[in-house]
Amino acid sequence: MGSVYDRLIAWFESEGWPLDRHDDEAWFRSAFAGTSATIGLVGQVREDLEIALLYSVPPVRVPEERRVEVAQFLTRANYGLLIGNFELDMDDGEVRYKTAIDVENSELSDALIAGLVRANCATTDRYFPGLVAIVHGGATAIQAIVRVEGPEAIGEA
Repeated sequence: MGSVYDRLIAWFESEGWPLDRHDDEAWFRSAFAGTSATIGLVGQVREDLEIALLYSVPPVRVPEERRVEVAQFLTRANYGLLIGNFELDMDDGEVRYKTAIDVENSELSDALIAGLVRANCATTDRYFPGLVAIVHGGATAIQAIVRVEGPEAIGEA
């Protein structure tokens, strides 16, 4: 069965992802091509808890004066998400999307890893234009969420 980290690395390598590995600390860095940008991907394993985590990190730092608006956008985005959540570091403006899976007493299969990666990358890619609209376009959280999810996101149809 091997470690959770070894299993995760094996899957990414079999799929041809370029990896910057940090085996001694059980994490790696990669990236994927989204529809609007190349988005960073970080994998981390907590072997003690048997949890695999993936973080997509969009190539945008939120300036201090836009962090509250971005926080409101991400809160609205998180409300309906089934798998994972967005996070905002209010100190440095980093945004990331986290998916995780607890595999304690079970096996981390290719299908589980693929689902974890697919949900992570697709969700980050979907919401990235809204994030950019706030940071670089001056949009409000409401305008950005409507751009991504449509008017039904705020109760309008």
